[in-house]
Amino acid sequence: MITIFLLAFIVTASTALLIIRYNHVHIHFTADHNGGGPQKFHVLPTPRIGGIPILIGLIVCLPLIVFLGFDIRDAGLLILSSMPAFAGGIIEDLTKKIGPLQRLFLTFVAAAAGFYLLDGRLIRVDIPLIDNLLVFAPIFFILTLIAVGGISHAVNIIDGYNGLAGMICLLIFGALGYVLFSIGDVYLAGICIMFAGALVGFLIWNYPKGRIFAGDGGAYLLGFAIAEISVLVDTHA
Repeated sequence: MITIFLLAFIVTASTALLIIRYNHVHIHFTADHNGGGPQKFHVLPTPRIGGIPILIGLIVCLPLIVFLGFDIRDAGLLILSSMPAFAGGIIEDLTKKIGPLQRLFLTFVAAAAGFYLLDGRLIRVDIPLIDNLLVFAPIFFILTLIAVGGISHAVNIIDGYNGLAGMICLLIFGALGYVLFSIGDVYLAGICIMFAGALVGFLIWNYPKGRIFAGDGGAYLLGFAIAEISVLVDTHA
């Protein structure tokens, strides 16, 4: 677990440092400018492609997971399933031309991918009448899409102040990892640790001074992972 955390941390932090170091090369198309929006507190143009080093940190950890004897399938499929949401976010980060409804739709596409590839389905919500309906495939499919897509989009909404979304996500991954470890699902707990390591590697450059932002790509990647792992906790329990 510690090895996975450290590798994700080192790779993400190093990649983010390179982006910051060569800011002058790409700032004209990666920068988030202070346009007076309610979620913008920075003064100088700041790269908003922090999702890229986070994703790289996660991908580099996959061979280590295999080396440690774990099955790479769930981690790889989780990252693969997140790609529609991540792609929509990163394109918006670079072009500013992907609207919120289009990005929300892409999170639903990612949720559908997780539904089929990971068998990530919402099977209960502990509300009697709704739980009775969740025995029907169309119902739990639609509710899964709404839940996973909604949480993914919610993380993007709270992103805007240095370290806010990142710290919240870090706490959530820590809590999920603890719950999964407690029920004996060491592998999914390891995935949470992997995301936590990548997040810490990003946060050292994002807080207290925002030298790089997660952007929509990073927010959707993290939000989708939180939502999907939360669904999988219930199915694995």
